[in-house]
Amino acid sequence: MCVGAYPKQDEHGHPLNLLGIPDPAGIVTGQGKMHLSVFGQTVQSPWFFNYDEPPGGEPIVAERVPFRMQASEELVYQFSLQEGLRYNIGHTLRRGNGQITVVGLQPTAALLLALYRHFNIEIASRSLVSGVTSGLFRRGDDYYLIATNDGVESKGVVFELPALDGTWHVRNLEGTSASTVLANHRLTLIMPRKDGVILQLSKVEDTP
Repeated sequence: MCVGAYPKQDEHGHPLNLLGIPDPAGIVTGQGKMHLSVFGQTVQSPWFFNYDEPPGGEPIVAERVPFRMQASEELVYQFSLQEGLRYNIGHTLRRGNGQITVVGLQPTAALLLALYRHFNIEIASRSLVSGVTSGLFRRGDDYYLIATNDGVESKGVVFELPALDGTWHVRNLEGTSASTVLANHRLTLIMPRKDGVILQLSKVEDTP
């Protein structure tokens, strides 16, 4: 998977395209970020690849969608002129026994989420609050959630944990513990500024 760029030079900056990935006919840019519909999701990008003809394989198509949040009615009209235009922004090509996908958009969190959904890849742990990173690991029947708050303020954080549901015993490896119900596969946690936490999550069996 190549998002926003693909390998076409060696370590000295000389042309080297061992994968034989075709170059786009051009790059379309706009004033600010353009709103595009791709993989059934709306994403924003200040530029995108444009292939006049699909270079074989399965093309990836993006469509310009309206952007209504403008300061005046004239700007709304101006920015809607390209609405509905469709562009070939990438492709999936067979290479040997596998395949390679090129997506000619600026890498963003929204685009990566759209890619995960499109390829049916489950994200084990995701913070719904910016500035907080997390990872979920499994050992035996227990899970371990490792999270860090890189921000300069304390935050109430909601983590999406698709693999976990029901009632879980949550133990902070620093000593505190409690049982909680993960409604809609979500865990809420207060995290101090510039701090991290490791939580052990053990399933609480339902009583008959």
